[in-house]
Amino acid sequence: MITKKFAVSKMKRKEVGIIFHIPWKVSQGADSGSEIRPIMMLEAFQRNFFHVDIVMGSGKERLYQILKIRKKIMQGFRYSFVYSESSTYPTIIANGNKDAFFYPFLDFIFFMMCRKNNIPIALFYRDIYWKFPHSINKGIIKSYFLKILYKIDIIIYKKLINVLFLPSMKMINYIGSLDIPIKTLPPGTSIHGSVPFENNTTNLTLIYVGGLGNHYRIHYLLQAVNCIPDINLIICCREEEWQKNKKDYGYQLKSNITIKHLKGNDLLSLYQKANIGCCFFENSVYMSFAMPLKLFEYLGFYLPVIATEGTATGDFVTMHDVGWVIPYEEKALVNLLKTIKDHPEVIKQKQRNIMNILHHHSWDARVKQVCKDIGMDVKDLL
Repeated sequence: MITKKFAVSKMKRKEVGIIFHIPWKVSQGADSGSEIRPIMMLEAFQRNFFHVDIVMGSGKERLYQILKIRKKIMQGFRYSFVYSESSTYPTIIANGNKDAFFYPFLDFIFFMMCRKNNIPIALFYRDIYWKFPHSINKGIIKSYFLKILYKIDIIIYKKLINVLFLPSMKMINYIGSLDIPIKTLPPGTSIHGSVPFENNTTNLTLIYVGGLGNHYRIHYLLQAVNCIPDINLIICCREEEWQKNKKDYGYQLKSNITIKHLKGNDLLSLYQKANIGCCFFENSVYMSFAMPLKLFEYLGFYLPVIATEGTATGDFVTMHDVGWVIPYEEKALVNLLKTIKDHPEVIKQKQRNIMNILHHHSWDARVKQVCKDIGMDVKDLL
């Protein structure tokens, strides 16, 4: 339990240092939320702290970085805290089997070193796919082994972590009691401009950016748009995912539906064409607590969001009135789209609501939240 407050406002800025940790090597040009998020958090920490030491990469790289940090601690350098993010894989194999063989407990030993030196640890626990059997398609023996490794992570967190962050509080129902403080830390957003794009609301254009298949089933989205020929839909997904799922969606494609395979800054041109972002996918137990990064990316472009009722995304949209939340039904979406088309001024109303909350959900705001929840006084730092 954290009992000490770190009075950063009374410290010189150069004395403020943190450690940023992830147990794997981020791929260049990553386009998945699990790899984009830690990089965005790292950049936000670097913007707001004078000194950030990093532990990430291969096992060999992490060991070298940890040894450098250990040396600095022994020389008297004071770290305010560690911020860590878990992988979608168990920590021991987060960077592959080779690292698991040569450096199996490296990250746990690092956490133990930090606790021994009174450095609090805040960790974002990404997801719990492993709790749902259909999500681990590795065969019976491999799936059993993976679950053991995931459970080891939970045991370590209970013993060594000071604050555990989750995408939403609904996820706690599937983790169980940990006897440590648990907070929410959904993705953040990069704000694009100070005012919304002046998109043409006469020709309504929806955009869906994200995965296909598994937890992201969007059949009713396509079917609803097919019923309204003068409404356009842009779907942006990975090309390999489209090829894999094309047989399920290809027959629904009409001239008002466009498929794209862009990422990063190349997405800007698509967002500038759109009026509304879509998080309208089939509900599931997993989606009831997941918080897709794309929700906040839509908001960063001032796009109101259509979300599915009963999802954590839908709860957020309802709470802040930044879009529309409806059941995952074709008819419900058709009726909503017709209403928006007949009354395009409602888009502007939602955009005003987005503008009111956006700075509370930037990546910098997420960093400030981490600092506060770990026990720092950050009023003069951020």
